[in-house]
Amino acid sequence: MRQGGNHMKRYLVFSTTCIVIFFISTILYAQDTTIYIGGGASYGIEDFDDGADFDNSYGVNAKIGYHAHELMDIEFEFNYLFEFEDEDSLEILGDSFDGKVDIEIMTYMIVLKGYFPLESEKIRVSVLAGGGVMYAEADVKFSGLGVSGSDTTSETDGCAKFGLGLDLLPIKHFSIGAEGSYVVGFSDLDDIRYFNFSLGVAFHF
Repeated sequence: MRQGGNHMKRYLVFSTTCIVIFFISTILYAQDTTIYIGGGASYGIEDFDDGADFDNSYGVNAKIGYHAHELMDIEFEFNYLFEFEDEDSLEILGDSFDGKVDIEIMTYMIVLKGYFPLESEKIRVSVLAGGGVMYAEADVKFSGLGVSGSDTTSETDGCAKFGLGLDLLPIKHFSIGAEGSYVVGFSDLDDIRYFNFSLGVAFHF
């Protein structure tokens, strides 16, 4: 990832605003649909294409969506994963160096969920795919030979995901959902890849 700057943050805010405006406008013009909002917890399993050995990460997510069809939902989804962490010790010419890298990831996506036709109205199984914007920030710290330092870099680019979902509707207006997906970044973030598992609840208006 390259050094981040204010223009990247402005790009992130602009892109997110456009997505939210588009999504809310679509909901306002939709007829005979059910709107829902939800949130939950996430667990990311790293699959970074950089040769490092990062720890996995926990996170949170939120979404707003509507039932566009009996067998299809459209969602705007925000997902934030806390630190993927990697710590290494190196020995060069007899001197020891310690380093630590933390990567935080935020994604903003439009997701389509297609449901399998089932006889039960309380169980819904779906295939999902989506795309949007990913923001990743890396905090690097190092020490050795009596000196230490740190640096922060960030990058914003496109991303996509695909996976499977399961929703249980035990009572009216309330659902419990589980999802497993694979998320990939594009261009300058093409080395950011991870499996994302989430569990949450939603309220249906």
